[in-house]
Amino acid sequence: KGPANITLSVSGNTNTALVTGASISGTNLTLTIASNLTGTANITVKALDSDGLFVEDEFKADVVVGTPVTHIRLAAGGPGHTFGTEVWSADQYFTGGSAYGETLPIANTTNDLLYQNERWGDLTYSIPVPNGAYTVKLHFAEIYWTTAGNRIFNVNVEGGQASLNNYDIVGHAGSGATAIIEQFNNINVTDGFVTIQLVSIMDNAKISGIEIISADNLRKISNSLEVNASDHIVDLQWNSTEAEGILSIERSGDGKNFVSIHTSSFNNTRGKIQEGRIADMDPLEGISWYRLKTISKTSGAVSYTEAKKVTMKSLVQSFMVYPNPSKGILYIELPGQKDTDEKLIVRIINIQGAVVYQQKQPDRSGVLLKLNLPSGLSNGTYIIEVEKNGKRYPSRFMLNR
Repeated sequence: KGPANITLSVSGNTNTALVTGASISGTNLTLTIASNLTGTANITVKALDSDGLFVEDEFKADVVVGTPVTHIRLAAGGPGHTFGTEVWSADQYFTGGSAYGETLPIANTTNDLLYQNERWGDLTYSIPVPNGAYTVKLHFAEIYWTTAGNRIFNVNVEGGQASLNNYDIVGHAGSGATAIIEQFNNINVTDGFVTIQLVSIMDNAKISGIEIISADNLRKISNSLEVNASDHIVDLQWNSTEAEGILSIERSGDGKNFVSIHTSSFNNTRGKIQEGRIADMDPLEGISWYRLKTISKTSGAVSYTEAKKVTMKSLVQSFMVYPNPSKGILYIELPGQKDTDEKLIVRIINIQGAVVYQQKQPDRSGVLLKLNLPSGLSNGTYIIEVEKNGKRYPSRFMLNR
């Protein structure tokens, strides 16, 4: 019947907090993204014909946060000027030193104006930038001396993260009136300023220009959440490359309305992977969804992972556990008498999903089994699992010594 009889619609969206709207007009799909949020959403598109037959296709939408590009250019001791596409600001952010200039041709550059000026003496630049990682370029040219050994000085960048010791411009450039650039990568700023200090050793320290460039023009935050469900707990393992902020594991019974079941703060080395693991000891019966949420301390950006769906069976308690809470002794009342060929295993599982205690063939008197809980167990909620002849029966208890 042709494409004219096909109706397109959006039939699924796994992250309505991120993608707040999705609509189709003709063959164009429009997504509305929440401001200041990042994350992933799976969008399902449905094609329906006039006979009621349909097909669906799903695609993933990734939303990342861009970090504003920082590229500062300072003409040390000189005027602001534009060179091609480069805009150099007039000298600023300095303490100490004096300005000086000479009109002479400069080798190894076409931006002669930059290197014809300088700030000389013992001096410090404190240049304001957002915290983060930067590349720093220092521009030099000797416009007074013509031979090496006449001007020697030290340079310290951001508390010793980079340095030039006994630096001789002519010695490194090869001659006077010749431009040279010293570049330092991965300068990490945590106080809001790039600090550059010049200290004279012979004659006076000097500098012609400073460039500060953000190390990454687009920072992508990578978060993931792995969800594994057993008969009675949900194991949640996550990792994140977010630097610093708040992390939450959220759960939903309908895939739309999420509530936090775990929140923690983190301070992570930038670019490294931070890992964690928890167990949901009291999962919802039936179908539920889990996702990881991070809030960046530096930018305030909120990021969500794709929601993961799990299906849990109803937790049927097949035995009694008391007292609950327990102070260290636990009684388990099993149904029926002990079988002659009974194979019995008792396990205690912590909130991380790890077995912290196991006892095979524990003695029981009739229907009653007594456990002296290990002294090393800390207070909290646990799963107690009784395996009888290969079948496992779970329950929960709280330890409060």
